[in-house]
Amino acid sequence: MIGKIKAFLAVIGLIIVLCLGFYYWGTIDGKDRAKVAAPAVTSQIIVDKISDQSFLVTKTLFLDTKAEITVRDDSGFKGFFVGQKISAQGVVRVDVGEDLKKLSPEDVVIDRQNKKISVYLAGAEVLDSSIFGDIKIENKKGLWTNVKDLFKDDKSFEYNLSANELVAQANFAAKDQGFFDEADKATADFVSYVVLGLLPDYQIELRKK
Repeated sequence: MIGKIKAFLAVIGLIIVLCLGFYYWGTIDGKDRAKVAAPAVTSQIIVDKISDQSFLVTKTLFLDTKAEITVRDDSGFKGFFVGQKISAQGVVRVDVGEDLKKLSPEDVVIDRQNKKISVYLAGAEVLDSSIFGDIKIENKKGLWTNVKDLFKDDKSFEYNLSANELVAQANFAAKDQGFFDEADKATADFVSYVVLGLLPDYQIELRKK
């Protein structure tokens, strides 16, 4: 009877050992296969990860802008009789950032030996700008323009001319006020976050193209 019990316990012990062995072997084998299957992080992978954002709006400005416009007639003269002056005021929304779709694998240099990544960025630019709200227009016309208006009243011309000039001045003002530096910093922070998320053991260096 005791012999049967010992034999039974021996069989149970053997089964437990075999189960533990198979489990351990499966775990090690699975880790090894995972290591083999895991692709190396390349410049293309980093670019794809970053450019998923399409473009990155890092700074949005609302600029109250004024413009004085003198309109010439077809003959090239201007003045009281043949020209008109437009005073325009409106708020322009300006989005400043970097178009990350322009990033290419050549802009990402991976130094695996020293565990260092260099990313070359183009820098901030005006991504979009548009009139926000209404435009106030004061039109001081010459005599000849007033006569023509008796036959044709085209106010879309004045609006479009004013809008274009206000947007152009707002874009220029955005550059002068140092917003591009702030946008560059925000873009750098974002790129660093993405790259170090893929390769946390590396050092990153950001440079301008």
